[in-house]
Amino acid sequence: MTKPYDEQALMARIHYVLVNAELRESRTSEMGIEIAFAGKKHFITSNRIQILDLLISTYENAIQKTESLKRP
Repeated sequence: MTKPYDEQALMARIHYVLVNAELRESRTSEMGIEIAFAGKKHFITSNRIQILDLLISTYENAIQKTESLKRP
């Protein structure tokens, strides 16, 4: 989340994290994957749920920013 944040959006994000906490605990960690980016190799050890959480968070943030730009 970025500042300034919308209180309702913050509460929704916290709720999402808490609801999915049990799923994260029951999953085993994945080994990871090596990728090439910007001429360098990187090893990502995040599991699928962490990556999905990041993507959803980024998408939600983009929607919030778009909505704030539409307001007069």
